[in-house]
Amino acid sequence: MDMKMILNGVCPHFINGTIISAKALGDGNINDTYLIKTPNQDYICQRIKKEMDIEKLEYNYKLYSKACQENSWLYPTWMPSDEGGYFHIDKSAYAWRMYPFIRGQILKSPLSEESYMACGRGLYKMHLALADIKGRPKAVYPHLHDLKYYYEKYIEIINEKPDIKKDFRDSDIETIINRESEFMLNIDLGPEIIVHGDSKLSNIIFNNGKFMGFIDFDTVMQGYMLEDIADCVRSCCLTEGKLNMNAAHNLVEAYVSMAPAEVKEVVLNGWQDVFYKICFELGLRYYIDVISGEMHFKEKTPGYRLDKARALLNYKAL
Repeated sequence: MDMKMILNGVCPHFINGTIISAKALGDGNINDTYLIKTPNQDYICQRIKKEMDIEKLEYNYKLYSKACQENSWLYPTWMPSDEGGYFHIDKSAYAWRMYPFIRGQILKSPLSEESYMACGRGLYKMHLALADIKGRPKAVYPHLHDLKYYYEKYIEIINEKPDIKKDFRDSDIETIINRESEFMLNIDLGPEIIVHGDSKLSNIIFNNGKFMGFIDFDTVMQGYMLEDIADCVRSCCLTEGKLNMNAAHNLVEAYVSMAPAEVKEVVLNGWQDVFYKICFELGLRYYIDVISGEMHFKEKTPGYRLDKARALLNYKAL
């Protein structure tokens, strides 16, 4: 990305004054994110993937931002552009947004026992707050975590001109998919609620070990409580590629410690199967990306997407 274009072509639509620098930040799979430094304030500037519906993003922002404000949480507070609304559209039809850089801690696993518990409590607090928002979020990713949709897409891809796809296919991965798909497709996902949709550790903000808020609400939607819990477990309770049951237990127990008895029973009985389903579904999506050439996920290093698919699909065997 041309940093001069960001500095001169994007940032002035949101902020006035001197801009010191812009640099790429993080390793997100979808949007391109940059840290913008000025003499008095740092900002985040993001280029939004073209497939994302910015009208839905803006509609959802107005819903969840109110819940975050009422709970005094940290979250990305979008800045209005000089074109109206929250986005600047560049000459290549990409949408850009900006918000002040959030001062907090993004932790990396392995965590302390208390931090695992803080994740669980924070996730429950977020679910409780989102339940009170006035309105129903519009799904920016309509098939997020929809395993049936991705499995049918996979079958369609491998049956369509298979000779063209054969150089990209992996027989070991497809053996796992064929063996596990029926079980995964029939897992009970429990009750629907409004969920974050991408409740991974890198989206949770801490301060001195205490939960302070969430970032990246682009996936907020009507979904399944157990999937949000399981995705959080996946992101922070893996040690050397294996599920750390003690860590997962601490996170899940902290979540249910704040929940009513009926929720506690559902979570304790169902989270582990849904954890495997989340891993399977994400691994399948990475594999679809490889054999279809869609490039939804970034190929961070040669073979990255195939390695991710293989690792995620193998979690059921642990």
